[in-house]
Amino acid sequence: MARSESPGYYAIIPATVRYDKSLPQGAKLLYGEISALCNKKGFCWARNEYFSELYKTSERTIIGWIQRLRDAGHINIYFEYFPDSQKIKKRFISLPKDKSKVEQPMKPETADDDLVVKKSSPPSGEKNFLENNTASFNNKAAAAANNTAAENSEKNEKTKEAEAAFCDLKILELKSHFLKLSHELVFDEPFYHEVLKFLSDNNVGLDFVSWLYKECSKKKPRSLVDYFFTVIFKPRFLEAYRNAAQPPPPKAVVLDICPVCSTEFDVAKEFCPNCGFSIFSKNNTKEIGFYVKYYSLPPNKKNAYDSQLAEILNLSMPFEEKMQKRKDLRADYGLTWP
Repeated sequence: MARSESPGYYAIIPATVRYDKSLPQGAKLLYGEISALCNKKGFCWARNEYFSELYKTSERTIIGWIQRLRDAGHINIYFEYFPDSQKIKKRFISLPKDKSKVEQPMKPETADDDLVVKKSSPPSGEKNFLENNTASFNNKAAAAANNTAAENSEKNEKTKEAEAAFCDLKILELKSHFLKLSHELVFDEPFYHEVLKFLSDNNVGLDFVSWLYKECSKKKPRSLVDYFFTVIFKPRFLEAYRNAAQPPPPKAVVLDICPVCSTEFDVAKEFCPNCGFSIFSKNNTKEIGFYVKYYSLPPNKKNAYDSQLAEILNLSMPFEEKMQKRKDLRADYGLTWP
């Protein structure tokens, strides 16, 4: 291959990544590959399948490594969405522009006294011979035990990584379902983990979330979001959901007009087939006002708003600051409620 055809980018793994004890070794190698791809275009758009094939591991493990790198602040992630949709079309990964936290000098760790090799007099006599052979046997046994422990630790680490990656996928699915029901359903990060555990412990799925939001909207509370947040873990609602789990007899199709895009649709459906507006928010004037302005945006602006909103929701910061950023973003796009 001619030199002009050879790739002209290289991998860099800074000290902040190499000595980050919260990262598994695979995540550090993945960072190097990402930095190499970013050096060519300024960002990386490789899919999980590419990294999975490259490192001969599962996509769940790759997702877990990427999550660890993002949570530690070593990479930034952005999304491109399909037109008029919140479905992700492409993911972009870039490196932080703040170089001040890169290549911080690390102090060498001081070895413990009992790990330092010291000189001693050569053994002599039968007693020393027996002691040396016994020590050799003990050392070999200890080494074998250490190897077994290391293998078990590695297996446990891989299991934990797979479980963490699976949990991250479920949390993302839960967040998307909340936002699909209503753009107001945004909560602090620990809440999503509590909801996911509640659903798992009680063997119910996202259908319960939709059902509960529908029941809450029937109450017409002053704040639908606050009421939903308050009752989601109440046993009586869970019992009512299970009692209503049997499908009712078929009903005649009842048509209604979507208050956002004026599309005629079956009220038995949860969302308008044209604009995606939730039928549960039909009586929520603020939600309708937001959606009317949101769906009137040109496709390019709508995609830009969705991308920036996803970036804000993925930031690691106090909940109040995150909500203020979302409010400012809506103001920038003229999506404030009347």
